Amino acid sequence: IVLMDYVDLALTTSLLNKEQLNPAIHATLGLTKHTLNKYHSSIDLSKLYQIMMVLHPHHTADYFKQAAWMAEWILTAQDLVHDTFE
Repeated sequence: IVLMDYVDLALTTSLLNKEQLNPAIHATLGLTKHTLNKYHSSIDLSKLYQIMMVLHPHHTADYFKQAAWMAEWILTAQDLVHDTFE
């Protein structure tokens, strides 16, 4: 997901520079970003993904805050881990 966030940022940056891009490439980047966001949204809804993110040793509470994740999402994910392994 971190890689998906990086690619999304790169696509967004590229789309903002549309005057420098061929119109066909600009359209392709827009479609790619739309598809990536569709998959990203699906992954965000996955209970397994939420559990994995909370348990991953690299992703501490600070990571979630820096990534601007909603506090409600973080609490839901933490509750899901607790309920699953209780």
